[in-house]
Formats: sequence, C-alpha cells, structure tokens
Amino acid sequence: MHWRLAMLLLLGWSLRACALPAAWAGLAPDTLVVMGRHAPDGEARAAADVAAALHALGGPADNLCDDESALRDLNRTAFHHLVLVGTYSDNEVLRQQWGHDALDRPAFLREKALPTDAPRPPFYAGVPTTGFYVFGFGTFTKPGTGYLESGRNDLYLVPHALNTPQQPPYRIRVNITGNDATGVARAAAAFLRGELNGVLPAPEEALPAPGDAFRLARDRYGAELPAWTPTAGLLGWTQPNATEYAGFLQASGQAATLLWRAKYLPTAGVTDFDSSPHRRASADELLIARMPSADAARQAVAGFEQTLAAKPTALLFDTLTMAGQPVRHAGGLQMVAVREWVLLANTLDPSVPARALTALTGEQAR
Repeated sequence: MHWRLAMLLLLGWSLRACALPAAWAGLAPDTLVVMGRHAPDGEARAAADVAAALHALGGPADNLCDDESALRDLNRTAFHHLVLVGTYSDNEVLRQQWGHDALDRPAFLREKALPTDAPRPPFYAGVPTTGFYVFGFGTFTKPGTGYLESGRNDLYLVPHALNTPQQPPYRIRVNITGNDATGVARAAAAFLRGELNGVLPAPEEALPAPGDAFRLARDRYGAELPAWTPTAGLLGWTQPNATEYAGFLQASGQAATLLWRAKYLPTAGVTDFDSSPHRRASADELLIARMPSADAARQAVAGFEQTLAAKPTALLFDTLTMAGQPVRHAGGLQMVAVREWVLLANTLDPSVPARALTALTGEQAR
C-alpha cells in the first residue's frame, strides 16, 4: 500500500467516528473508496474519513486506494461498490464514471483544451461557460460547492475489458465531488450523515426563490431527514431537485414545502437498478413531503390517487389500517396523510411506513 494511503487510513481509524447509516454494513465488505493519487490534502482526508466509516461497519482494512491502482486492477474495481472521492480534475476513475446530471464546466473546458470565449452554436449562446452545473439545481459559481451523485459502477457494462470470464455483479458507485477540495470535504461530510444525492451550495451562492422549475430554491437546501424517519434498513436519502418538486405539484395538485426521498436496502441487497440509490430509481423508497397544512396533505393524497387512477394501466386503490391510520394502497404503493405530512411508500417493506406512522402519531400524542 502506498505510504500516503496507509497514513490516511491510520489517521481516519484513530480519530474519526463512524456516522454512516448502519445499513451500509450490508455493502461495506464489498465497497472500495477511490481517491486521486495526487489529490490535495482536503480531498485525501475526506476519502480517509469515508474509508474509516466503512471499515467500522465491516469493510476491509485495505478499502482505500488511488485512481491509478483502481485502473490497474479493473477486476477488483469492477467487483466492488465504489465511493469515488475528488474533483473532476483530480480523480480519473470519477471522471470516467461522472454520471449524467452534472457538469463542472471549467474543468471540462480545460480537459478538452477549449477556450471559454470560443465561438459556439446558437443553441449554446445562453449557456454559461463557467460554474458547476447540476440538472434541476442550477449553476453554482462560488467556491466550496459540494455534490453527491449515486449510480451504477459502469464497469458492470464492460465485462469484455476484464481478465475474467465472469460477469461482475451489479455494483453501485457514489460520487463525492464538488468544484474544489472544500466542496469535496463538505460532500463527504454529508455522505457520512446519510445523503446519497444532492448539492451543497456555498453560503454566498445566490439562489432563486420557490417557483423556479429548473433551479432549487434556497429554503429547500440543508434540511436533514425528519427525526421520526425509520432508521432500520435506511441506506440514505436523496435531496429532490426542482423538477421533482414540480412533478409532485403536477401529480398531486399541491405544492410541497419540503421533500425527502429515503432509500432502504432490500433484504437481497442491491441487485439491479431499481434497488440502487440512483436518483431515478424509486423502489424501496419512502417519499416524505411536508405540506403547508393538514388540508393540503389530505388533498395531495387524493390528487395522487386521481392521477394514478386515470393512467392507462390504472391503479385500483383500497384502504388498509396501518398503525391506526387509514392508508390508501394499490399494488406496492401506500399513501397516507398525517397532519401536515404525506408519506408515499413504493415497493417497501410495510414495516417501514408502519414505524414512521407509529412515530408520527406518538409525536402527535405528546
């Protein structure tokens, strides 16, 4: 092991406390943390913190490596879940598995040797040449922006590139990145608190007011999961973007004040896209919406049912009682309004929404 990695692991294991959701114990033995070989100290320390947290949950002692060694041993990299830590410029593995929702424009232009003032086609005329862009969140120009994106380990798709006839199992990746080392460190801290997808804008960033369909409003950042969210089996949570807020309004007829998407690890583990923590994968999920009022919450549930019943493959809803509350359900979907809260569980073990309802109603009784 490279001496720098050994020192970072020793420092991480001796000084850092594990804060990852406990469900990561089901993935930690097969998870590899990858940092840039020449990463600045802030990124390297963030990677060591993540590796230490995974080690505390049963991960191997050698769960931290650099991008050069990860690319040298593709068999090992392909057969592991990946947590990729660093900026676009500092981590080659992260650059190769960057994902589809974000673009670090300055780094991308440098990589392609394109000047920022080069002539561009008309349809690019209004697109800024600087800033860290994330779909549904907007463009961030201030230093210290952090970003988290979960998806698939893309080596799953290229078994022909490996020195083995065996198809790799489905493995996930989590990109912990940002527009500089400070942003990466902020994203790593958010990951250790359970965030799987989202943006951490710098405090100085100018952000829009609610109502923008393509940029997330300032008052929708930074909200931790409600304290009553069930933690057993919780892998983490996704910060919904502006298009998801708009979709909630379109489908329910009601605007949510805040949204969270809590992802739970199924008993079989992560075996395919639906069970992964990708932003577009909604299985094994509890959507939590805080509404402006109890009346808005009730109307949202009714609106969702009306929308889903009108689909060509209409869902036929019935009522079941869960933790003393009337829950509307159809197939693998359960919906309920309690006070100003809406809970929508999708293909989730019924014990999860039941525990949430028990905690919510108990809170109400107090």
